[in-house]
Amino acid sequence: GCQGCGMIDVTLKQGVEVMIKAQIPEIEAIYDVTDHAGGTNPYYQPSAK
Repeated sequence: GCQGCGMIDVTLKQGVEVMIKAQIPEIEAIYDVTDHAGGTNPYYQPSAK
């Protein structure tokens, strides 16, 4: 999947969400629930606190 990919927001909001909402108007939003920090060598780097 898109685990760790820095382009997930663009893919999800401008791609997947647009297509799903066009086919199923009752859908109001798509949310990313992927654990981007998990897995082997993910691209995602959490911001420093």
